Amino acid sequence: MRKRVMMIAPDGRRQIAVPNVHAHELYLDSRGNLYGDHTWYEGTRTKKWGHRVWKRAPDGTITDVIPASEGFLTDYGFTRDSSGTMYWAHGDPPTEVWKRRNGEPVAVHFSREFPERAVDGCRSGWDTRSSRPRSSTR
Repeated sequence: MRKRVMMIAPDGRRQIAVPNVHAHELYLDSRGNLYGDHTWYEGTRTKKWGHRVWKRAPDGTITDVIPASEGFLTDYGFTRDSSGTMYWAHGDPPTEVWKRRNGEPVAVHFSREFPERAVDGCRSGWDTRSSRPRSSTR
């Protein structure tokens, strides 16, 4: 299985943007930086999972935002609002929505209804554009 992120170059050709990654989520910021995750399983010998978060700059430079770490990604997300605030779901099943404010995680929503209603902040009653709870009820 090929593990890579592809892109379409300005001349229309398909090319590899980020090699050797198994990405589930991507985020493109307003400056053209592409962020993604890479998750892997080491196999039945160690039975360990690992992850890292990478960034591809417009010039093609790839760096790690979060270096290779054991386990799953738990306090980072690829959903951003217009101000760049990061949001992510937490829990198993996901029952909380968190965001980063000044680099620190802040809980913004807790719900026992999450699996039935939604995982993301927008549909759970949190308006990510204004960073305030929605006033309408469902």
